[in-house]
Amino acid sequence: MITGQQEYESAGSAVEEAQGNYDDAREHGYPYKESIALKQAEATMQDVVKQYPAAAAWGRAQGWTYASNDCKVTAGKRAVARIEAGEDYKIVIEEMEAEWTEAAGKAVSNA
Repeated sequence: MITGQQEYESAGSAVEEAQGNYDDAREHGYPYKESIALKQAEATMQDVVKQYPAAAAWGRAQGWTYASNDCKVTAGKRAVARIEAGEDYKIVIEEMEAEWTEAAGKAVSNA
């Protein structure tokens, strides 16, 4: 497990829950209380990202594994594995994005 991964996942869940509560309340009126809770959850997430940048990079790569494009999914899975193996998260994310940029460029030029 990456340092801060649990905190990152917990903060992410809190943002998702707060967003859902806000969306539900918005359908029925002005969601003042829910908007405050959402802003607090987002601020907590920003703090976690600053405190645990490797966990945030892991979360970014993990998010790519849910993409609809196979090349992006593969790049994300590869990056997750590399971060979990202890590689420098900055380099891994850079290479993940470069891999996707190259794949997307090839797809456009082949279209």
